[in-house]
Amino acid sequence: RSTQSISSAASDVYKRQDLDHGVNEGSAQKAAMVRYADDLVILCAPGQSGGMRKRLESWLSRRELSLNESKTRELNAANESFVFLGWQVTPRRSKGGRSFYHMEPSTQSRGKLMERTRGVLNPGTQWRAIKEVIPELNAVMRGWSGYFRYGHGKAVLAQMHDLISQRLRTWLWQKGRRSQPKYGYYTRRRLREQYGLYAMNQVSTAV
Repeated sequence: RSTQSISSAASDVYKRQDLDHGVNEGSAQKAAMVRYADDLVILCAPGQSGGMRKRLESWLSRRELSLNESKTRELNAANESFVFLGWQVTPRRSKGGRSFYHMEPSTQSRGKLMERTRGVLNPGTQWRAIKEVIPELNAVMRGWSGYFRYGHGKAVLAQMHDLISQRLRTWLWQKGRRSQPKYGYYTRRRLREQYGLYAMNQVSTAV
């Protein structure tokens, strides 16, 4: 029902529990706010985003707060995608013509996962015991996939699992002084069954 949104982050606004009511209170504009801490999206009818933004700015100004301009924008959510809380939200149509929002981990979220993976698997950690490293890696994968198991991210989970598997394969191969064939020995099955790699590609997703 809503086609325009404002995505924003306000300084210390999470301390103001009356924000959710303050922006819409007494307003004839039928809007819906989705907020977590200081990150929020306001959904409203076409042509109302400018008015809602002014209302939000006024509310914040009275409390000596302001929007983070670099993270705030207005868009038509019926045609444009946006990122919120790590999710890429994209308008799509089903085969039957039904409109819906496709939600999957954003590019930035995927990059952060691989950054954390590189922190665990890199040449500087090859001195560590495998039985210590794998559980640490699994904790990263389990936490990330647990957060993104909702929505439409199953294909992304499988893709990220493959990327992490490849990095682990290289790490093990180098740690073993390349004594075994990299791909012939460190197969997907061996990574899962012998080394205990978490099967992020098999996580059940829910919409």
